[in-house]
Amino acid sequence: MDHKSPKRFEWSDGFTVAMQEAFEADGFLVIDRFASPDSCDRLLAQSKTLIDGFDAKAHRVAFSATGQTHAASDYFTNSATDISFFLEEEAVDDAGNLLKQKQRAVNKIGHALHELDPVFADFSYSSDIKALVKGAGARKTVNGAINGYLQAALHRRRGKYASRLYVFIHQA
Repeated sequence: MDHKSPKRFEWSDGFTVAMQEAFEADGFLVIDRFASPDSCDRLLAQSKTLIDGFDAKAHRVAFSATGQTHAASDYFTNSATDISFFLEEEAVDDAGNLLKQKQRAVNKIGHALHELDPVFADFSYSSDIKALVKGAGARKTVNGAINGYLQAALHRRRGKYASRLYVFIHQA
């Protein structure tokens, strides 16, 4: 199977016609340097602060991309209006006890992160995000923010990994 590399863009002049064409053809965009290093540093620092304050003993929900067992939990079901934390499957034992440090155990932080946390709200409702979302054809701005982690120690079997900003736009 032949895989073509996606076209890459810079975010210097906002959303362009070429970006629109690539988004329509591929369903996604790769935009280098969309967020400034300072902005990324603020988001990462706030993520670390949030994880440090997270009570892992009270909420032991492991995120599973294959089994979807997390979807049956009340914690997941009620997470839409909260800042919620989901752990790596390999980071907890069968009893839900952490096997890794909290900072290495978290898979995702969501779902109302963009509404309830001022650092993430500033980024999520920035003029660049609004321009990106509008350029991609969405009528609303951000519906949800999730800070996903790829933990190197837990993802060795998946090969290469890289931290990226994902802005998911879903047309209803």
